[in-house]
Amino acid sequence: MSVDEYHKLVTGLHNDNNVLGETFSRVAKGTALRISDVLKLTWDKLLKEKFVLNEQKTGKMRKIVVSEKTQSTFQNLYVMNGSPDMHTYIFLNMRSGKPYTKQYIDRLMKEWKEKYNIQVGNFSSHSFRKSFGREYWDKNGCTDKALTLLSEIYNHSDISITRRYLGIRDEELSEVYEMIEV
Repeated sequence: MSVDEYHKLVTGLHNDNNVLGETFSRVAKGTALRISDVLKLTWDKLLKEKFVLNEQKTGKMRKIVVSEKTQSTFQNLYVMNGSPDMHTYIFLNMRSGKPYTKQYIDRLMKEWKEKYNIQVGNFSSHSFRKSFGREYWDKNGCTDKALTLLSEIYNHSDISITRRYLGIRDEELSEVYEMIEV
């Protein structure tokens, strides 16, 4: 998802007072975590300068650093959510007392895509994680250094996985075909 599409989404969610939607979108992009880890976050972790968690999918430790600007955004989200107990799940389903499910969030995202006319092919909870990487990649001149850092953030075992994950490899392969005249 492009930066413009992301801003269109969060602006729409904010203007519609969709606190869950705005919170999920900003937290998912700001942490670049998989949804399984986003849904298990508590406010006490999110509101720190940095926190460590054990990724559910990989079992690897992941250190998240929260910039000052992002801290301010997360602090505002905390207030928007009614300043709940710090040890509460951010995405708590009040009926079940458990975090929302991936399926529920993906269902909401389909509604958001339509309502806010989001122009992304496969728009799902994973879109924010990829958007984080694409934004960093683009802002840093599409360098190998940027890919190496993103590979570490994503806990990918190889930079080629990060390249494929962000769609960079597809772009590079398409460029080969564009150069050929027949």
